[in-house]
Amino acid sequence: MKKAQSSIEAALVITFMIFVMITFMGVMVKRMSETEYRQQVLAIERVAGMIKREVELASRVEGGYSRNFTLPLTAGGLRYNVTLINSSSLGANYSELVVEALETRQRVSAVEILPKNVSGEFCVGIDLFNHIQKVGGIIRVECGSK
Repeated sequence: MKKAQSSIEAALVITFMIFVMITFMGVMVKRMSETEYRQQVLAIERVAGMIKREVELASRVEGGYSRNFTLPLTAGGLRYNVTLINSSSLGANYSELVVEALETRQRVSAVEILPKNVSGEFCVGIDLFNHIQKVGGIIRVECGSK
């Protein structure tokens, strides 16, 4: 009887330990996934912030302002897409910038509010640059190649 009882107790202890280990691993995987997602969001937000600073600089200076700048090919290792929605499309007194990561498990994006009169499109690529200019109070962004 003692051998059977010892075997049952050992099986219960082993089962409990396996359950605890699986639970612990599940929590760790979830936390790693959350950390990865936060890092992806921060990387995309950095790119959106960089673009917003360029546009805000152009909005504060006099007409005739012109500058070329490049966007990084990836943000934290993620490829991304940049969309500019101007105020006339929104029917609002502001424009919107949407930076969205491509090929991620969860949707990763950042939205920035830009000044009213911004139009054009941003480009991301190795041999591409963005030309931003302010003419007559309107900020225009164009894509160019080196």
